[in-house]
Amino acid sequence: MQNLVAHMLEEDFVVSDRATTLPLPEHPALLGYLLVAACDAGSAELTVRDAHCRIAAGDLLVLFPQQSAAIGAVSADFAATYFVVPQTLFHDVVSMMHRFTPRFFLFMLDNYRFRLSERDRGDIELFFRRLSERAAVAEESLRRELVVFSLAVFCMDLYRYYKECDAEEPVQANRRKEELAYEFFRLVAEEYVAHKDVSFYADRMNITPTYLTIVVKETTGMSAKEWMADFVTRQIKTRLRNPALNMQEIAFELNFPTQTSMNRFFRNYTGMSLTQYRRSITP
Repeated sequence: MQNLVAHMLEEDFVVSDRATTLPLPEHPALLGYLLVAACDAGSAELTVRDAHCRIAAGDLLVLFPQQSAAIGAVSADFAATYFVVPQTLFHDVVSMMHRFTPRFFLFMLDNYRFRLSERDRGDIELFFRRLSERAAVAEESLRRELVVFSLAVFCMDLYRYYKECDAEEPVQANRRKEELAYEFFRLVAEEYVAHKDVSFYADRMNITPTYLTIVVKETTGMSAKEWMADFVTRQIKTRLRNPALNMQEIAFELNFPTQTSMNRFFRNYTGMSLTQYRRSITP
């Protein structure tokens, strides 16, 4: 496997092996990408969510977008294989996964380091190799979809682990702001078709829109309005993947006044028109 930046994908999508460090900031900051790294040798000190941790050979690191992280000291023999998925591409992956719940993403904020068995290490090594090959496939029209579907399988494995941990139990009460954020996420998932105004959700939660925005910003790095827009955008992307639905039908289903207003909304948050996005995912 060779270091590469895959063309026809977002330019920040990278698969790399034999790395002697990880693409993380020196000081804690919210990540705008998914980072998955398998430590092959040595060790590295990290700060994740203001807590110090250490990864060593045999560890798998999974940092979702909007996770707070930084890298510290790295041993002289450190070696890792990793891939970076920019947030726009990650959203395309998530938009395919109807079963994901907001609680899953909160779970992943706390569960970002995995100790791999020998068998798991072999499976991860094979996955990295296959991902690299698919990102470099000669057929441009297939390249993006191959990568997206490969990443979707990886995320479903994470989701399976989450379900095995019985993570549907209530979150710990010592994280009140995260509980409020989860309640917002849950309400958005239930009401986003009819209600796209932050004030509606704040009223339902008996808090002010300003405080709701502060809570969601501290928890996810995005304001409540940005998070809701991101969620709605993913719903649009999910439906655009269905060739049986035309754009007018999608606009009606998602309660936009017109197809034009949905297109304006989508372009504002993705930089692409509905037509451009659909063409980008059509072989």
